Amino acid sequence: MKTIKNIFIISLIMYFTLGSSVLLTSVNAISSTSSSRASESSRSSSSSSKTTSIRPISATRTSESRASETSRSLTTTSKETSVKSVEETLKDANSALTSYKAAKTADKVAKLIELGTKIIDERISFLSNRLTSKVTSETNISSANKTKLINLISEQISDLQTEKAKIQGLTNLDDLKAEVRNVYEGHRIYATFGPKIYGLLASYRLEFLLGKLETTLTRVDATIQENQDTIPNYTSINEYLTNSKTELNTAKTYVTDAETKFNAMVAAKDTKPAKDEGNLGRDDLAKAKQSIAKIKSYLKQIGALIDKRTSSESSDNTESRLSTSSRASSAVSSRD
Repeated sequence: MKTIKNIFIISLIMYFTLGSSVLLTSVNAISSTSSSRASESSRSSSSSSKTTSIRPISATRTSESRASETSRSLTTTSKETSVKSVEETLKDANSALTSYKAAKTADKVAKLIELGTKIIDERISFLSNRLTSKVTSETNISSANKTKLINLISEQISDLQTEKAKIQGLTNLDDLKAEVRNVYEGHRIYATFGPKIYGLLASYRLEFLLGKLETTLTRVDATIQENQDTIPNYTSINEYLTNSKTELNTAKTYVTDAETKFNAMVAAKDTKPAKDEGNLGRDDLAKAKQSIAKIKSYLKQIGALIDKRTSSESSDNTESRLSTSSRASSAVSSRD
């Protein structure tokens, strides 16, 4: 029985250390990233409605939404990379937009090239300084899943670099306008891609935790089955184990569904379909967490039954020792 109890103690410790660190990382971080970038949609809409001038960055981008976003940039990571910090690239982009608006017709090509370059640098900085560092510092996901996320981010950076080279090689103002508009509408880094990465990261955390829980339940189940003949409350314990395994499979299904939905978030001019997929993915993760909470409850119930059995055995041993001592004392008295 000590072996069984030790395994349950290990399982509970594993849950409260690993589980709490993973689960308390709120999936709602995806929502905050999405909302802080909501102004991007209004910018792209403004730019497409004007044929003679381009307004890719609205005035509101330089106010509270921008200030909130830049305050969360990873300054320590930016020092370790050649890419400018998010804050610096935001200032560069705003400055370039001001210059473009003030430029005369003859200078607009050069100013628009500068603007296109700056807004691309801003997005590359976000991808490199924030998303990449977030993924590389994560410890509660598998190496394979970490590689998947890094590759997705690298692909976006490569696409943006290609776009920048194309913009810098154009000389026609109308062609430049179309390409700069494509940066906003075809590379939804803030409204779509960022939430997608954060959603997948949350899914991979839960997937990692479920793997640990599955290993623990397998060990506990094997030990219980080996000792079923000596466990008076075996039926109750086995029922809790069965329920735990059912909830584990349910949680795994929800996590898999969430990953599918986050992977379906594709950048487009209309961001609503991607946002809808993201909301559905977050709902699946919430349901997975509910199943994990039930597993936690079942493990506690099993632990309580084992503790009760252990206490009973200890009491029986004490009574046996007292009875033996009493008989020995009686024997001594009779001899006297």
